[in-house]
Amino acid sequence: MKKYCLLMGFFALFLKSYPMELSVEDVIQRARTANNEIKIQDLEKNIQRKSKDKALKNLMLPPIKFSAEEDWEVVKDYGFGANEVTAYIPIFVGGKNVNTYKKAKANYSMAEHDQVLVKNAVEEMAVSKYFEALNYKRQVEISDLTIQALESQRRRLEVLFTGGKLIPKSELLKVEANIKRNESLKLENIRKEKLAMGELSKILNYPLDTEYSNMDFNLKEFMEGNTNIQEKYGKEIEMTTLGEKEKLKVEIAQYDLKIAKADMYPVFYIEPTFQYQDKLYDSSGDAYLEKRDSDDRFYLQVGFSWTFAWGATLDSVSQKRWAYEKAKLEYEDNMKGIELETESRERKVQALYGRTLASKEEVAYLKENVKIDNMRYENGLITTFDYLNSVNSYRTAEADYYEMVRNLVIATMEFENIYK
Repeated sequence: MKKYCLLMGFFALFLKSYPMELSVEDVIQRARTANNEIKIQDLEKNIQRKSKDKALKNLMLPPIKFSAEEDWEVVKDYGFGANEVTAYIPIFVGGKNVNTYKKAKANYSMAEHDQVLVKNAVEEMAVSKYFEALNYKRQVEISDLTIQALESQRRRLEVLFTGGKLIPKSELLKVEANIKRNESLKLENIRKEKLAMGELSKILNYPLDTEYSNMDFNLKEFMEGNTNIQEKYGKEIEMTTLGEKEKLKVEIAQYDLKIAKADMYPVFYIEPTFQYQDKLYDSSGDAYLEKRDSDDRFYLQVGFSWTFAWGATLDSVSQKRWAYEKAKLEYEDNMKGIELETESRERKVQALYGRTLASKEEVAYLKENVKIDNMRYENGLITTFDYLNSVNSYRTAEADYYEMVRNLVIATMEFENIYK
């Protein structure tokens, strides 16, 4: 029995789940490789790539038809087999095949750009949830510090009260009430921390109950690596992912117009045919199969066809022309919007960085003040009300700081992602 207990203890030790260390860099790297939304977009890109390949094959390789069709009487006597093979090779189709391929190629490029944008959005969301969880984690730590000080004060007041010292019982009751309030606040922050960590685990494709440790952030190092973003990438707005995507929308609209115009032209084609055997009739009228002579098996047909639906064709061309004009106007407006958004994000990063540095100093001062007030409170030099005011000021400043850090990091990533 003793050996069994030791063995189970050994397995329990090694099967225990330990918190996973997680930094901001780890979050971004994991989101890029493991997130399901990114994987879904990869599949969408593969779908568009196959559409492009299919359009290219339709452009380069003519469709081939094998014919195997005979009367039942002939099949009974001679069997069933392919009689001829025919290839349909369009010579001129108004540019429809070429423009269909170009459109499929543009759609594939669009999917590649969407993949970049989805990846950027997932990274931003993951970092946002990381700082949300980190904020609640810090709030729990502050609650622990506050409860510890209040517990110490309650013990001191209980000793004084039971020893007959002249202190009002209401002071003891206030301390006990504040302990319960802070314990309730701690439980609420633990709940929010677990929820934020679960959402982070979902984004990172980890089990939802994964625990994380060493969740911290070095603001100075992060900003040093993200200064002069515009100079870092050296791209004009038109060459960015967003700019190129807007340009592709115009190209696709132009290809749609050319495809619609192709229906206004006749289709010229050649049709080479190789015939294995031909159906003949004897004097009694019975059909039979006979192989053709070698020099008579191959023949070439040349032709054209033209189907023109007056209303549908012309209206379709008009629709696509207006859609093309609309896409060009939207391109101009959207590019101006991207340029304004870029300038706005740059100014937002600069403003948030200055505010975050000031908030960081405020948190440091208030944290030191809480340590001092903690000692003063334990020695009875300040009231519970004054001590809790000090703690709440620190708690609020800490929450504001992590909210600013979160906003700064997200704003920096959004600004950088424009140039990716």
